[in-house]
Amino acid sequence: MINKFTMSFFILLPFICLAACSNNVQDDLDSYVNSDELQQLSQKELEIMSEFEKLTIGEIEPDDAADFLAEHVIYPYSEFVSDLETIRPATSEVSDLHDLYIEAASTRLEGYHLSEEFIASLGSVTMTIANDTLIEASSLMHHYREELALLAEEHDVVVK
Repeated sequence: MINKFTMSFFILLPFICLAACSNNVQDDLDSYVNSDELQQLSQKELEIMSEFEKLTIGEIEPDDAADFLAEHVIYPYSEFVSDLETIRPATSEVSDLHDLYIEAASTRLEGYHLSEEFIASLGSVTMTIANDTLIEASSLMHHYREELALLAEEHDVVVK
C-alpha cells in the first residue's frame, strides 16, 4: 500500500511542480501587463510618439525641430526608458518578455537621437540611418507584442 502511494506521489510530483510554475508565470504576467505602472508608461510612450509625429508631418518649423525633438521627445523618452528599466518581473518568462520591450524602446530612443543628429547636422548621420533604426525599433516592438500575446494565451491571461 505504501509503495503504491509513494509511487503515485513521485509520478504526480512533476505535474504538480509544472502547475505551480505555470501559476507563478500566470500571476506575474497578469500583474505585469495589467499593472497601473505599465499602463501609465505605455500611455506616456504613446504621447511622446505623438510628439515625434509632429516633426514627421511638418507641424514644427525646421528651425525649431532640433530643440523640439530634444525637449519634447528625447528627454521624456529617455525618462520613459529609465522608468521601464525599473520594472522587475518575478519570473524569467515575463522578465525575458520585458527585456524585449526595453530593447525596442532603447532602439527607438537611439533612432530619436540619430534623427536629432540629422536635423542638427552634427555628423554624417543620414535620415536613412535614423529611419532604419526607427523601423528596427518598430519591428522589435511588434515582436514584443507577438510574444506578449503568445505568453498571455499560453497562461490564460487577459490583457486589458
